[in-house]
Amino acid sequence: MPAVHELSDSRPRWNRAPALVTGTLCALLGLCVLAGWYTHTDVLVRLQPTMEPIWPNGGLGFLLWGAALLLAAAGYRKTSVSCIVIILAVAVLTAIEYLFGVDLHIDRALVQPFITMGWHPGRMAPNPVLLNLLAGATLPFNPARPRRPLWVGLIGSVILANGVIGVLGYLIGVPAYGWWEVTRMPLYSALGFTILGAGFVTMAWSAEASRESGAPRWLPAITGVASLTASLYLWQGLQATEDLHIRRVHEIAAELGASEAKVADLLAEAVTALPEFALALGIVLSTLLVGAIYFAQVSRRRERAAEAGRRELEQAIADRERVKKELGLSEDQRSLAMEAAGMGACSWDDTRAELTWDATGRTLLGHPPHDPLPYGAFLDAVHPDDRQRVREAVESETHGAAGFAIDYRVVWPNGEVHWLATRGRSRQQGVTVDVTPRKLAEQALRRSRDELEGMVQERTKEIHDLNRDLEQHNQELAILNREMEAFTYSVSHDLRAPLRHVDGFSKILADLTAGQLNESAARALERIRYGAQQMGRMIDDLLTFSRMGRRELTKRIINLRIAVDETLEFLRTTMEGRDIDLRIGELPTVECDPSLIKHVFLNLLSNAIKFTRERSPAVIEIGYLPGDGTPVVYVRDNGVGFDMRYADKLFGIFQRFHRREEYEGIGVGLATVQRIVHKHGGRVWAESEVGKGTTFFFTVSEAPAAGIPQ
Repeated sequence: MPAVHELSDSRPRWNRAPALVTGTLCALLGLCVLAGWYTHTDVLVRLQPTMEPIWPNGGLGFLLWGAALLLAAAGYRKTSVSCIVIILAVAVLTAIEYLFGVDLHIDRALVQPFITMGWHPGRMAPNPVLLNLLAGATLPFNPARPRRPLWVGLIGSVILANGVIGVLGYLIGVPAYGWWEVTRMPLYSALGFTILGAGFVTMAWSAEASRESGAPRWLPAITGVASLTASLYLWQGLQATEDLHIRRVHEIAAELGASEAKVADLLAEAVTALPEFALALGIVLSTLLVGAIYFAQVSRRRERAAEAGRRELEQAIADRERVKKELGLSEDQRSLAMEAAGMGACSWDDTRAELTWDATGRTLLGHPPHDPLPYGAFLDAVHPDDRQRVREAVESETHGAAGFAIDYRVVWPNGEVHWLATRGRSRQQGVTVDVTPRKLAEQALRRSRDELEGMVQERTKEIHDLNRDLEQHNQELAILNREMEAFTYSVSHDLRAPLRHVDGFSKILADLTAGQLNESAARALERIRYGAQQMGRMIDDLLTFSRMGRRELTKRIINLRIAVDETLEFLRTTMEGRDIDLRIGELPTVECDPSLIKHVFLNLLSNAIKFTRERSPAVIEIGYLPGDGTPVVYVRDNGVGFDMRYADKLFGIFQRFHRREEYEGIGVGLATVQRIVHKHGGRVWAESEVGKGTTFFFTVSEAPAAGIPQ
């Protein structure tokens, strides 16, 4: 898995190299120092035995600075900040030890020192403490990607000056910045801060270079700060050396028992004006250096500005020549384009009140192309109905910012009428084109549109009449349907009572004449009872079929598995003693009338149980096909099947494909199924093969996604 960066920054990574180099060098220095302390390798903590060692806290600080810069360059801002916060915490605690004379035991937290030197053995020198605090001031600006290059550059210049002076102090034998009451900054610390300060300055310079070319504008400022810092610490080193000489004079005088006069002479020789002279000279040289850099930058900027101005002027001259050339070319192209398009040009002269035309324009007016065309002759050529409108358009003083546009007719000398369109930005300049074909097409289109509108009105009237007849027919059909349902319901109710009488009296007659009738008469009486009972069942089915047509749907969202389970529970007695393999798959959640859907499954499953009577085992499968739209539910069996040639009669009322002696039923169940499915807006069909079973399919609208019960 790729690392997730804690810092998302779309700025270019132009400053990664300085941060990576500085971070690597600081981390290596810190690792070497810590390795020296843990392995008691003296050369890794001080170059010579007479030098101050760099303590474990200092080595840890450089290791953390290296980690902070490397992490910041890689984009891990928060982790980098954590390293800098640890550095600041150690520096602040050490400063508290110096200021208040306490021992917080942080100096021996990493390792027990095997070297004891300095006024405060094991404690980080004051100068590295101050430089770590100063470097930590870059925390809000991310030194690896500085957004305030001036601030990072100033801090880096101070750190760099301290490091360089510290190294020089060891090279030339000057104690540098270290008063004798405190521990002197070690050589390795001076080298580390030289690297860190140079890295800060380089990163700030790189950040500024991404904004403008050349040296940054704040170069004089950081140069001045660095040189002044070097001067101050050089003065401090010289002053510390002088104090050392004075201390030694006192010690020697005390040993020799010299007189006060002799001591005064020795002190006069030891005290010099060298520190003050060095400080003054450093300030003067710093000022001169800053001034020189500043004026060099100003001069360079002026040269760049002059060079940019010269290039802009040359570019402007070149653009002007190019535009002149393009204008000449455009004029030629315009003339060719107007000639190819058959467009004529005209212009109005206010001083002479004349309208002039080019050769193409005169041709469009039916005039010879090379003969002059006075303004009066032009007006005479305009159609009389358009003449006044054209005169007003040409002689008008106001045409507005959009210019003018006018379509008019002209009459050629041979009597032909042509339509012309004149367009212009102002009345002084304009172009004209023959638009006769367009005008003729517009007239033909207008006539066609009028004819089409007439046809549409006629068709609309016919459609209105057809809709009215259809509505009347629908009303009549609805009345017939209600009358038919009422008739069916009435007949069914009226027939039930006589049939009950026939069945009842036939039973009474059979009981009274038991053993008295011969076999033929008893069989005839039994057939009378069977016919009455069969007729009663047909009437009951007809009543159910009629009620299904009149009943209003009461829809709710259910899973069809619930309806299947309840239906099978109702049919359990009909399946007793049978070897039936029920296979119920996943079923969809739909919006339907639950009681009506149970009737669908009741009829389909009853048929499946009935027509698999000859099969052992009987296989009945229930499931659905998801598809891309409405789900398709199916009930499949391995029963006797039927011939698909008669499938169009399958859902007709009283339609049967098998003899009543073989399979009971009157042929109303599937008609009821079709009526229920159609009331739900679905459809039902079947696929079958004789001797191989039947599959019934039906669809019901799927439930909306929201509100589906789980």
